[in-house]
Amino acid sequence: MKPFHGLIALITISLLIVVVTLLWPENEDSEIQELNEHSYFGGIQMLTGETEVIDGFGEGEFVPGMGGYGRNYRDIRLFAGFSDDPDNRAYKKVSVIHTSNPAHHVFGIGIGDHVSKSEKILKNNHYYQQSNGIWSKDELFIDFKTRNLTIEEIRVWFIDKNLRDRLY
Repeated sequence: MKPFHGLIALITISLLIVVVTLLWPENEDSEIQELNEHSYFGGIQMLTGETEVIDGFGEGEFVPGMGGYGRNYRDIRLFAGFSDDPDNRAYKKVSVIHTSNPAHHVFGIGIGDHVSKSEKILKNNHYYQQSNGIWSKDELFIDFKTRNLTIEEIRVWFIDKNLRDRLY
């Protein structure tokens, strides 16, 4: 009888591990980590604190906005936007990145690439294309400014899921 009890205990523990794995909440910033690991914006990453950005790149040109503000770095052709809403997970952190710098990329999609490259790569990374052409995955959004189907600007932004209905 003892081997039978061991088998039941093993099956029970295995089932418990499976159930916990399936029900355990995913790290809410896992998509952001994935974006940061597979993209390059001159050293600026999504949800980087404003102080860290200023320490690394200087004050830049301050740009006021609604619900936030930005810092424009013309020398590296990059704009970083920050939320000034204390309820936002991105409060005083990078929540918007616009770049036209050919050295920058999102998931390997860069300035000068044909827009068809972006479609294949973003679908493979489980992004969904909305009817307006913007790609989204949970709280992240990606858009491209194009001319003649060639990417001229990359735009990436974060919208806190708990604040999607908030108007600024």
